[in-house]
Amino acid sequence: MKVIHVKQLAILVGLVFVICLPAEGQKRKAALRLTDEDKKAIVSAVIADGLEELNAKIGGSAILDSCPNLILADKKVSFFSRNNVEAKYVPEIAGAHFEFMTPSEIEDAVKANDQHCYFEFSKFEVVGPKVEVMFGKYLKRPVKIFGEAFRYEYTKVAGKWKGKYIGRINIGT
Repeated sequence: MKVIHVKQLAILVGLVFVICLPAEGQKRKAALRLTDEDKKAIVSAVIADGLEELNAKIGGSAILDSCPNLILADKKVSFFSRNNVEAKYVPEIAGAHFEFMTPSEIEDAVKANDQHCYFEFSKFEVVGPKVEVMFGKYLKRPVKIFGEAFRYEYTKVAGKWKGKYIGRINIGT
């Protein structure tokens, strides 16, 4: 009688092990590692999708419309926060000049001019098999931040990054 229980127990343990092993393997496989090329592809896609729309004048009393348009050598200047994304991932765009700033440089600019607008990847994070990205335009004032951001999710499909627009977030309005 004891032999039967030991065999049943061994079969049960083996079955649990076989069922759990693929699930454990999937957990390990889900941890995504981004290369510089991956980051550059995602940043390029987000900027291609959202930069022009975020930079457009909304009209009416929209606070982000008060951002000054600076021109340098016939190129429109856009300030980018270095938060979450390095400058090397941001593509060059015809007619645009990007200035990259640290958070402390942004703080200094706010003190000097309270109409300082900048773009930022406020989120660029691997979450399981996806990359969650939030890209927005912000107007930082001494006591408040105004902004508009777009949320995306990116997954790698057949070796290419595929983006999905999740929605828009308004900040400080």
